[in-house]
Amino acid sequence: MRPLDPRTIAISEHGYELPEASIAKHPLADRDAAAMLVYRAGNIQDRHFHDLPGELPKGSLLVLNNTRVIHARI
Repeated sequence: MRPLDPRTIAISEHGYELPEASIAKHPLADRDAAAMLVYRAGNIQDRHFHDLPGELPKGSLLVLNNTRVIHARI
């Protein structure tokens, strides 16, 4: 199977319904309990952010992004 060419992807073909109730409005009080999906070798697992250190392969480089999202609408 060939990888997808990003120039041929049509966003309109990949829409889905996202219920308003599924959108996080505020961070969790215990942020380590936030949900995290792990994809490995075709398998997807539900995990939590506190599981991240055990999911990273030895020798991995973790880059943190501490920027903030501005409250704005376009």
